[in-house]
Amino acid sequence: MGTSSFSSVLTVFAAVAPSVPLDFAITGSGLSRVSLAWTAPLNDGGAALTGYYLYYRLTGTSLPWLKSELISEDTNAHTISALDANRQYSFKITAANIKGESE
Repeated sequence: MGTSSFSSVLTVFAAVAPSVPLDFAITGSGLSRVSLAWTAPLNDGGAALTGYYLYYRLTGTSLPWLKSELISEDTNAHTISALDANRQYSFKITAANIKGESE
């Protein structure tokens, strides 16, 4: 009886932070609020998304970014309220998983 041999290759991929959400845009605004929307990132980093964070600050300042609470991974829109109607703001978004946030 002959002997046969075979080898198997097992590749393990370590999860990383997800890529950035896509199509981030302002979808509406009011006196002291702004509504934002986005689509999920193309890459979840190898781990399920846990949600999104919105960041905002006064435009043209070096003030720290204010960070929202974690927004559900099933959500693709959010409204930020209590903004100063006479000021301009900058916004950014990150996707998060167990390994961290996107850029």
